[in-house]
Amino acid sequence: AEMLLQSHGGVVYPLPALPENWNTGSVKGICARGGFILDYTWNGGSIASLTVLSKKGAPLSLQMAAGFRPTCNGQEVPCIYQNGVYHLETKAGETYQFLPTK
Repeated sequence: AEMLLQSHGGVVYPLPALPENWNTGSVKGICARGGFILDYTWNGGSIASLTVLSKKGAPLSLQMAAGFRPTCNGQEVPCIYQNGVYHLETKAGETYQFLPTK
């Protein structure tokens, strides 16, 4: 599980140590500190799509490549992307989707 997700220092890190031979795949229901449950897919060793359920409504800091647009209930969510990390406020019980902007 540590190869697929790490969360420490207030930041959630999907795919921190993915083995090279796991080029594509997915994970569902993996838990991160702060009360977050993540489902995501990857292709070519990079995140293709990611969904986060916020159980507590805590701020989310998510380290991922640029080029994603966070949404909730079909509406774009305000966020700051800084130094490779998306920062956004979440509400308890809401699901946030990160889909490529391409």
